Amino acid sequence: MPLTLFFGLLTLAPLVMALALAGLGLARRATTGLALGLTLVGAVIPIIGLALLTPEVSAGFPLEIALLGNQSSWVALYGRADALAVYAAIGVAVVVAPLLLWIAWRAAPLDAAEEADVAAALTDEANEANAANAADDAAVGGVAAPEIAWSRRTLGRWQWVGVALALTLETLALWVCFAENIVLLGLVWIALVAVAWWLGELSSEASVFDWRGLTLMVVGPVVWLVTTLLIAGPAGARRLLDLTGAARLPTGHLFVIALALTFAAGGYPALAWLRKRASIATPAGLAAVALAIMPAALFVGARTFSIGATTSNHWAALNIGKPSLTIGIVLTLLGAVSVAAAGLLALGRRDPRSLVASLILAQAGWGLVGLGIGAPLSLLGVTLLLATGVLGLGAVMAALVASGAITADVEPESAGPRILGEPLRPALLFAWVVGVASLVGAPLFAGFAPQQLISAEALTGPRLSIPLVGLAWAGSVALAIAMIRATAPAFTAPLVAIYDTDAGADLAASDASDANDTNEASAERDAEDAADDDDEQEAQPIGAGPELRLEELPGVALGVVIVLAGVAPGVALMLASGAAGATMQAGALDGLVASSSSGYSAGVGQWFATAPVILVVVGALVLAYLRSRMTREIRPIYLAGQEPDTVLVGAPSAVDAVDADADDAPPAELAELPEPTDTWGDLRSALRSGWLTPGAAWLGLDQDGDEDDAEDEIEDDAEGEAEDEAEDEDEAALTPEVTEVTGASATASTPRGHAPDGGAGGQA
Repeated sequence: MPLTLFFGLLTLAPLVMALALAGLGLARRATTGLALGLTLVGAVIPIIGLALLTPEVSAGFPLEIALLGNQSSWVALYGRADALAVYAAIGVAVVVAPLLLWIAWRAAPLDAAEEADVAAALTDEANEANAANAADDAAVGGVAAPEIAWSRRTLGRWQWVGVALALTLETLALWVCFAENIVLLGLVWIALVAVAWWLGELSSEASVFDWRGLTLMVVGPVVWLVTTLLIAGPAGARRLLDLTGAARLPTGHLFVIALALTFAAGGYPALAWLRKRASIATPAGLAAVALAIMPAALFVGARTFSIGATTSNHWAALNIGKPSLTIGIVLTLLGAVSVAAAGLLALGRRDPRSLVASLILAQAGWGLVGLGIGAPLSLLGVTLLLATGVLGLGAVMAALVASGAITADVEPESAGPRILGEPLRPALLFAWVVGVASLVGAPLFAGFAPQQLISAEALTGPRLSIPLVGLAWAGSVALAIAMIRATAPAFTAPLVAIYDTDAGADLAASDASDANDTNEASAERDAEDAADDDDEQEAQPIGAGPELRLEELPGVALGVVIVLAGVAPGVALMLASGAAGATMQAGALDGLVASSSSGYSAGVGQWFATAPVILVVVGALVLAYLRSRMTREIRPIYLAGQEPDTVLVGAPSAVDAVDADADDAPPAELAELPEPTDTWGDLRSALRSGWLTPGAAWLGLDQDGDEDDAEDEIEDDAEGEAEDEAEDEDEAALTPEVTEVTGASATASTPRGHAPDGGAGGQA
């Protein structure tokens, strides 16, 4: 097969299948079988093509492919297949695209007709069994049971549109990996951002589209393209390779490019669009930002380093300090601030969408730090971070979507992937915990190695890089604390009552009135109470069964890969070393990295995962699983150390109080856990500061929080006024003679800010 035809099938097959699916959808012929067949063909062809292409570039010699045009054309479908391109393309085809297709298929929004069908199915007594299964098996959009979705003859409108957009995004992501023509790379990068944004706006009305967010998202790619063309135009360069070694990129242009990469990745000060996407996008749209938009910015940053670095594998020097600073200090500074902002923002939130936004921001920040340090080991860390970041974010998104914590509809309150009040699904919690631990850089997980490599290189570079990397680690620590606090309620075991509260109160009253009453009626009553206790205990929810469900497989598979890469990081480094070498001078990594099957030695750092360490990891996972399967017991007060007669006869119990006001009471898992805004109340002004999220007001962020604060203040004022009235009434009742002497009016208690009837307002 000609190379041109082979490469065309490899990159354009998903787009062709997307167009075919769109045609079937518009003709209302997108049946489940046809749509699934087209989706599988579009996803499998790139995987097969990459498996055949990888051996051809293993030697490090790039292949140049011209589908349309040649190397002298300004706009041409001209690609380069080197180790870095194939490395990134494998991640797109094997991890990113299948996960996006699955999320787009599973969590698509419902249109009006589908919502009516779902409502009718859920209220139909004949489908009562399906409605019961819906509590465990999330449906499309998190509403209907899988039986309802599969029984439809055709896919819903937003379902086939979402799958088609996901296939289109795969083609664009592959061309970002392989594009060699400068204009082509810029255009497909912009198109990738637009498709990801569109995927997040499905089912939204045009009047509420997030146009401002789209503007900030495309600023980075547009500025990068324009600035690169300003460099390439006078030199007559059409390809990235034409700029390598031919001319030194001006420092001012590199400064603008650094800002463009930061905006494209969603780093500080452009994190507002990332937070907005996380708050309003569909699950597939949020996954596209996490798995495609942010990694694409880091990938283009690595390509930019390959053309902007000097022969010593560093950015252009500013000749400040010893050793001299480079223009990469801009990326290092913005990246470190991005990680710190991610940790600070996560402390004030516990909802999954906000936490995912912080995780994405942290990965973008570490990638920018690695690019800014601009040394062989740090570039190796960035290359490895592309893989570990996608795996970690993929595991997190898969767990949240499978559990129904993130849907295209109203989302329930949850702690990570566990819906509060519902049984725990250990497989999903495993995927969430492993993914989060990797993203925050916890040892023994895949994400630790790239952050350690970036940090090790910073220790031998300019002194200014050392505190900036320390700031990044501080942000990761704060992010880890926030994640632990947000996930802890998921491990709260289900409640199991071992006694009947009402029966216990009746028994206490009986003992208080007649301690010698031991007749047969009391014995029968005790027997009935014991039987009621057994029935109540059996009726309580218990942990989820150990079976592995189909929708849990994506998250579990990614979690297993993360664990394997964590305990054997040397293998992952061997795979990433060849790809990182494509961004540097030949032999730049020789002698810097020594890897084995159990660890690695790089720069000033060494890490080896031995058998006892692996045993600790396995033991921790087993203990976490067993803890999630245990049950808590609700016992009477006197069984906790007090005497039976200390129980107030007829006093309402805590359980009764919760049941009486169940609508306003927090979930049982959060009963003893204050809200993050209360715990970190001292940081509230910082969390609401415009410096933390520049442009938040322009995008309409934090409005809900401000309204909640205003409502809380109004409620506090009302409660204070009620207490003042009660105190005044008590004083008036106790001292009537004083009231007669002083001639106090009947309106002694006046709400704050208001004057008595007939009086003037204002303060006395």
